Amino acid sequence: MIPAFMAACWINAGLIALPAVLPASYEIRVQLNDSSRTLAGSQQIRFINPTSQPLESICFHLYPNAFKDTSTVFCRENPRTKSKVASGNIARLDLSEIKLNGIKVQPDNIEISGTLLYMGLPAPLKPGRSIDISMNFELLIPAAMERFGYDSNGNYIISHWYPIICGYQKGELIDREYHSNSEFFSNFSKYDVTVALPADFKFGSTGEFEQISSNDSVAVWHAAADTVIDFAFVCGPRFTVFETDTLGIRLYYMLTPNGVPFYQKTDSITKYSLAYLSDRLFQYPYKNYIVADINSGSQGLELPGLVAVVYSGSGLERTAGILEVTIAHETAHQWFYGMIATNETDDPWLDEGFASYYEDKIIESFGEDIYSINLAGWKIPISSLERNAVLQDKASFPIDMPSWEYPSWGSYSGAVYGRARLVLESLEYFLGQDSFDKAMKDYAVAYRFGHPDSDDLRDVLEASTERELLDFFNMFVKGTARIDYSVESLEFREITGDSILSYLVTVHVKRELDGKLPQVLSVGLADGARIDTLWDGRAKFREFEFRTGSIPEFAALDMVQACPLDENMINNSLYRENWTGRIMAFEWDSIFIIELLASLLL
Repeated sequence: MIPAFMAACWINAGLIALPAVLPASYEIRVQLNDSSRTLAGSQQIRFINPTSQPLESICFHLYPNAFKDTSTVFCRENPRTKSKVASGNIARLDLSEIKLNGIKVQPDNIEISGTLLYMGLPAPLKPGRSIDISMNFELLIPAAMERFGYDSNGNYIISHWYPIICGYQKGELIDREYHSNSEFFSNFSKYDVTVALPADFKFGSTGEFEQISSNDSVAVWHAAADTVIDFAFVCGPRFTVFETDTLGIRLYYMLTPNGVPFYQKTDSITKYSLAYLSDRLFQYPYKNYIVADINSGSQGLELPGLVAVVYSGSGLERTAGILEVTIAHETAHQWFYGMIATNETDDPWLDEGFASYYEDKIIESFGEDIYSINLAGWKIPISSLERNAVLQDKASFPIDMPSWEYPSWGSYSGAVYGRARLVLESLEYFLGQDSFDKAMKDYAVAYRFGHPDSDDLRDVLEASTERELLDFFNMFVKGTARIDYSVESLEFREITGDSILSYLVTVHVKRELDGKLPQVLSVGLADGARIDTLWDGRAKFREFEFRTGSIPEFAALDMVQACPLDENMINNSLYRENWTGRIMAFEWDSIFIIELLASLLL
């Protein structure tokens, strides 16, 4: 059965208007030499100054040079990658014949610093004016690691592979070194790409693509992509390509023999994810979308119009829904990384945090208990285990930090994937589901193709919800505030002298940590009635008194929808001063079980 929102997306299909002016247009011509693992060719770029100031130089990312030797910033920060490079698995991007407006650039006008190349201009480039740049290049491709390379099937993932102009955000050049924790940022551009491959290779890329010629040894493919932040492709001899469509989008599943048995799972979750996000945010605007079964050095990798997913591996991938979760997560990136296009280097949480948040939402609505493990016949959602692991970290770092400032992969991923997801879920809890959903759609539509930052997000959310969110952002986005509220006591006594029997119920609540969010205090009565009272949650201690006609059974904070950032939900309730009565006020959920076990074992 097609969910209602999928039908709505189909009926209302219509491409979003794309921005008319792009800062760069690339024409790239390359040929892959499979025996030497090299990609050689040329590119011509027309670059338009997108800022309000004259530019005296242009900066390029040379991402593959992060793996040319062990002295690079990336290798110094990542011992695993450094070891691979030291063993000879290197990448290298070499340039030659660099020209500006047809005139060769002299060496003293070029400065290379790590993975960045700065090219001095013969005269300042005025705002809105263009310049033509051309160059030849050769890429040495490594065995798959850190988001690109060739895998054991002889298939290739070619990403972040050519000299790409550094992006500008709010007029500022984003010329960040390629760090181990950082990902990517660039501006929307237009691409015209021709790739010559061995004749037996399958091909898929960003944009629209077709084979334009072939002979016994070489096949030539052409791809065109408009208004995308990057261009990538996959190719190789060990793909089986399945084609289908949904919501006017042509889908390509490039699967290896390991992946072919999972075609139906791939098809179901891909279509569902695209429909879910098109409905909640804005419609996916491009004609094609590819899911490729290839090892990129990570479980999943997002690229414009293309995601790479590792299908082979442990049985856990096949039984715990990791395949579906990965495709949902990488598909969510198409909006936040690819079309809203936040700055992954400086504001990684705006991409990874939202991809993780919507991954959960997609999986939660897609299928019951799909992402879970079976413990003695009882299914525990893995998201609950992940939540508990994040909370155990005690908010060591804020989520709104530049990627390179986190001291390790663990601290980076814990903040920008894990804690950021919980912060967004807590913001949803604070605003209410409907209000949050509307605000997120307003944000996505306002900044599609817009490169927003954290302040832009807050501005749109405040305008949409008519709520002041500065305190929330200061505490949980820019700060490391933690949440734990508790019910300290539940007492009652009869009120004498009245003709009708009544009771005075007193409840003491406490804010244990520095984070502050409103709380709903619920008092359940023996006659089945319940009293709900809103507490702003700001005071350290608070006493509440109620006059009731029945004996109280329990007192609980946020028993209906507990705040995801609350670090100890066991203390959120009391049942007639009986600690074990907590289960009477709350359902037996996985979060409670995990926290109960942790409290007994740790």
